[in-house]
Amino acid sequence: MTFAASTTNSGSCDVIKEERIRERHILWQLFFANPSEWRDQRATKGFSRRPDFRHKSTGEALWIISDDPPWVKKQLNLYDSKVSETNLFRKKEDHAFQGWKMQDFDHL
Repeated sequence: MTFAASTTNSGSCDVIKEERIRERHILWQLFFANPSEWRDQRATKGFSRRPDFRHKSTGEALWIISDDPPWVKKQLNLYDSKVSETNLFRKKEDHAFQGWKMQDFDHL
């Protein structure tokens, strides 16, 4: 009897684990569908219990873990590349405006 009960408990644990994995995959899909709705906290993370990403309005948390499927890692690499390109463009743009003074616009 004890064996049967532990088998049932093990089965329900597996179902719970599968549900959590499915929920994580859905969160990743939501993240990649609209990453601007999420805060990327990786640069300021500080400690591992803090999530890597947090949804701006719902507060939903998302961590990068080693068990993430390959498609998540691939999409994160693409996301990081796009963010890097955008930041590089912004830095160039900011640099282009450095040193301008209000007098530069007097003729307008």
